[in-house]
Amino acid sequence: MYALGCAENRNQNRPSCINKLPNLIHGQDPGGALRPVQVDDNGNLSVDIVSGVSVSTTTDIAAGTLIQTLQLSGAVDSVAVNSIAADQLIQVRQVSGSADSSEVSGVARTTNPTAASDAASVKASFDDLGRQVITPYQVRDLVSTAYLSLSTGTETTLLSAVAGVFLDCVQIVCANQSDAAVDVDFRSVTAGNVEFSITVPADATAGFVPSVPWPQGNTGNNWTADIADITGTTVNINALFVRNI
Repeated sequence: MYALGCAENRNQNRPSCINKLPNLIHGQDPGGALRPVQVDDNGNLSVDIVSGVSVSTTTDIAAGTLIQTLQLSGAVDSVAVNSIAADQLIQVRQVSGSADSSEVSGVARTTNPTAASDAASVKASFDDLGRQVITPYQVRDLVSTAYLSLSTGTETTLLSAVAGVFLDCVQIVCANQSDAAVDVDFRSVTAGNVEFSITVPADATAGFVPSVPWPQGNTGNNWTADIADITGTTVNINALFVRNI
């Protein structure tokens, strides 16, 4: 490999064009043709690959590095990675003719796959038309349900605390079995300030579904519910929470 413009001096110890090197150098393929190698101002190299040529690289990749491969129509490119960090992103771009296309691949699902263990690598899931499967709020394993039946005006735990975890509220439904309207107060810590209240009409159901999960103020706290001490009043409460950190 030698610098373009210095071919006539490449066997000399100090070529006369040493201060005139451009940022384009060439290598010679087995057939004798010159292939260009681009060098940017930071010293990064890139190779122009022609149709039908294969390129394969094997390397260790540092965490946070973006790996990009460019595939030309008819060319076969591959990157084999020896070690890769958990947060590594590999991006592949295919060029066909003059049109560029980016593709994110996954697995079409019409049945559930075998559940993976925590922190294991998994493939993205799509339906059989290529629409990505997305679970709102949180994965199923980190969704918690709660139920409470209140009949006295005593603050009662609706969902018990989980150490180091925020229990964010995504839905509450209250069913009032009495013949009088009832206000139900909800707190995200025992004996704390009221986060919100739901007024439930007599012999009716009322609920609360925030547009985004209602954030618990601190980790490791209970959610509680309380009603006024009304004789003969029973309110059944169903709730849904997600675990966040």
